[in-house]
Amino acid sequence: MESDFTTVFLYFVKDYLLPDWNTIVPTAPGSEAKNAADRTYIAFAKERGLPLITNEGYGGNGFVDEKMRKLAKDEGVSVYAPREFYTGKINEAEEIEAFLQRFRDQAPRYVDARKKQHGADDQGAGLLTWIYGYYRMILRGEVEQRSTPVRLSVI
Repeated sequence: MESDFTTVFLYFVKDYLLPDWNTIVPTAPGSEAKNAADRTYIAFAKERGLPLITNEGYGGNGFVDEKMRKLAKDEGVSVYAPREFYTGKINEAEEIEAFLQRFRDQAPRYVDARKKQHGADDQGAGLLTWIYGYYRMILRGEVEQRSTPVRLSVI
């Protein structure tokens, strides 16, 4: 599921739903992993004067400045959770609804493209249905066949 989710993110969400997204990080992966990867992101952000946006360090007691968050702050890089970064800049409810509407509108086009590429028995439609449900749960706390939203913690 992880590779399918990543594939759908790269080729559907990014390309179909967020086409104006300017990916600043190079697309060619390096050999870095774990702490080395964190340091690479921090160096990239520091060199370009960019903030680092991450959920790393989030737990039951809120955010803890350790690991990547601490390394970034020690290097003078601003670190934000996504909500910290966009608060006051967007209307969250409107943006969520617009994203989900784009998902519904663009899904048939993406499924058709996958069928042309992979054949008529491609399972892309089922995968998108699952991922759409995942986004609804994460973004709005809604779960299929449940009458009340799931309680989500607020950062």
